[in-house]
Amino acid sequence: MNAVRKFTVLCLMLLIASLTYASSYSNDAFVLVDVSGTMKDSQTNTEAKSIIQEILLGEFDYSRWQTKGWNKSNAKDIIPTDVILIRGSRFCLIPFGNMDRVQNNSKHIFQEVDGFKSFYSSVYPSAFKDSWTYLTLAKAYVGAIAVNDNIKNAYVFIFTDGRPESTNQPYNNYDLHLVDELEHAGSNGFKKIGILRKISNNFHYDVEIWEFTSYSPGGILEVTASDMQYTGTEVETKVIVKCETKTLSLNTEYRIISGNRGTNKGQYTVEVEGIGEYTGRRSSKVWNIMDNTILPTQSIKITAPTDGKLKDKPHKVDNGQELTLRWSGGAGSVNVYTKDGNNYKLIPQNKRNEYYTQTISGTTAKLTFSESADYKIEVRGANGGSDAMFLSVTPPILPILLKLLLVIGLIVGGVYAYNKFFRPGPRHNSGEDNGWEGNNSSRQTNSHASSGNDDW
Repeated sequence: MNAVRKFTVLCLMLLIASLTYASSYSNDAFVLVDVSGTMKDSQTNTEAKSIIQEILLGEFDYSRWQTKGWNKSNAKDIIPTDVILIRGSRFCLIPFGNMDRVQNNSKHIFQEVDGFKSFYSSVYPSAFKDSWTYLTLAKAYVGAIAVNDNIKNAYVFIFTDGRPESTNQPYNNYDLHLVDELEHAGSNGFKKIGILRKISNNFHYDVEIWEFTSYSPGGILEVTASDMQYTGTEVETKVIVKCETKTLSLNTEYRIISGNRGTNKGQYTVEVEGIGEYTGRRSSKVWNIMDNTILPTQSIKITAPTDGKLKDKPHKVDNGQELTLRWSGGAGSVNVYTKDGNNYKLIPQNKRNEYYTQTISGTTAKLTFSESADYKIEVRGANGGSDAMFLSVTPPILPILLKLLLVIGLIVGGVYAYNKFFRPGPRHNSGEDNGWEGNNSSRQTNSHASSGNDDW
């Protein structure tokens, strides 16, 4: 009898453990929501939204949701019952459907319940119309965001109808890298602990609950613009460039079209579409791939010419005239931008010969422009720091005047030569009406002939 009682108590304890789960695993969370067109049950979608919110806030009542058709798919499934989100918790909602849908993710740092509920309601998807279902990519983005935000562990909730993933195009280089890292992590990255399922109109809808352990994607660097030497149009320092060790692939605002490891230790160069060329050097902890060297920032200052500091008062040179540029602060590179509307656009390296030539020796550069236009010249120090000036290149007046005088002289000389040597002279045949004399005589005859009409 005692053995039976012990066995009964043990079973009861296991049952209670399966129904409840203390959320000591993590206080950070991700919510992934399937927005594909097969998610048509608006009532179920609304219920799932509420279920996830209640679990996150420790308000979930399993028995109440059972009455609405939500049940565990397996008796061993675990549902966290304690509060997950506390002050300072990181929360991220990622919709997934078409391939680019994951980029519409929204982040929030939890401070208090009402503020979170307002944010959660505002970002939770209300349209379910996408044609495809890139679930694997959404899970890979969880890994990427966790690495970027230094999230070690998190709960991941995935609401989906459980249909097979459907895709229509290959991943770009960056997304492929993230998916590869996800697959390498395997079960070490994601561990499913429970499923809440509802059957509706012969379809099932799942709220999956996962424990996520962050993995470090190999070779990924995160570099802010303030950490970089860059050329191209000015950008906000908040711009983040994410790159692989050899092939730079993507950042949050611009598409990187090429990139290679630089020749110097810890240096990377990347060509950004619409921006220009970035050369990044280690200046913060994210660069400690090679060593812990921190390169000092230089103070670069253009010393000659002394004018041209303002856009509306540029330094002026003639087309073809050599410009000598000098600066202080150590060795540096010279980049030239051509005016494009109200902005200045970097002249790519393969187009420079169409605009100018340059030679650099120490802290002096000599530039000769072959294209008349307005330019911005920027000097960037090898270890940081920069200065810029503005330049107006105009066509030289004296050569133009000389060419104009030469053209006028050729025209005048040509006319004179034609009149003197080639123009035919007048003929003197008296019996012919060959000019004004013949016309005058005929006019006289006509005048006499009409004399009888003087009364008119």
